[in-house]
Amino acid sequence: MSENLLVSVIVLNYNAGELLLNCIESIKKSAYKNLEIIVVDNISTDKSQKICKEKYPDIKLIQNDENFGYCEGNNIGIDRKSTRLNSSHALISYAVFCLKKKKKKQQKS
Repeated sequence: MSENLLVSVIVLNYNAGELLLNCIESIKKSAYKNLEIIVVDNISTDKSQKICKEKYPDIKLIQNDENFGYCEGNNIGIDRKSTRLNSSHALISYAVFCLKKKKKKQQKS
């Protein structure tokens, strides 16, 4: 992948706690460096979004005033990315709250 290609990584968060920090840390370890990380928070009460912004001040944090769910939350992130989508821009979306639910299910098994 050409280093000129901006990759916007949208991370949807809802009370993800440590998983959000782990997700951002993992993205930052990528060998590809032309990244824009956008965390869209669906009104978390665990303060994970604030802790994440303190630890990673270079991320773009969008704090919603209500829980818009998966689709609308991602659309909000897409609308707020730095550039319009074109041939020199890629978009990746993560939903941290889904990872949290999966982890809980695995722990119960």
